[in-house]
Amino acid sequence: MAQSTELLWPSRCAACDAFVPADDAFCGPCQTSVTALDDPCARCATPMQADGRCPRCYLAPWPFAHASSGVHYGGAAATALVRFKHGRQDIARALIPLALAAVATTLGALPEEKRRVIVPVPLHGRRMRARGFNQAAELARGAARLLPSSLRCEVDLWSLVRVRDGAHVAHESFAARHHRAKDAFAVRHTARVLGRHVVLFDDVLTTGATSCACAEVLLNAGAKSVSVATVARAL
Repeated sequence: MAQSTELLWPSRCAACDAFVPADDAFCGPCQTSVTALDDPCARCATPMQADGRCPRCYLAPWPFAHASSGVHYGGAAATALVRFKHGRQDIARALIPLALAAVATTLGALPEEKRRVIVPVPLHGRRMRARGFNQAAELARGAARLLPSSLRCEVDLWSLVRVRDGAHVAHESFAARHHRAKDAFAVRHTARVLGRHVVLFDDVLTTGATSCACAEVLLNAGAKSVSVATVARAL
């Protein structure tokens, strides 16, 4: 069955649509542009300086305790994420392994207890209706299904909601993005996050403004801690 399915719907590169073997996410040339983060900071996933210091952590008092990203946001990974977000849901197969790496790393840094939960960053209802799916939720659920039993935990799609929409502007500063994200999120079901270690999942970590806004409302609702996991880190 697997062979006949591959003949009918051959696998294609998630970035350029070139034909690839069934188990490959990217073609050879595209794969070379998918790069892991070099010695990332455990707090914000930014590559460390040569002197061992993080170039970003001193700029902002992050409310989240830990951050992990699968790869650098660029090249074929960035192309695949954009294509997925704009309707190519089949590309999820290429992105879920990258999401899994980040989620597993983040969960592995948390205490070994059952009170852990994965919370995807939500879309505003208007954007959800237009797009038809939440890319963060789809990747989080795909990664959660592949977690080893020692890290297995639920994905909560309902507790965190976006109450105010606001499109990001390219190259916007952290201060501008933070202002835009302020009061954009709320916790609808406090009991579901109370006393729990929350892994906030999103597709890309850029300035950290969205993650900060979500982390703040989750902590105010009683979450024991908030950590961040994303497919990619923009630098």
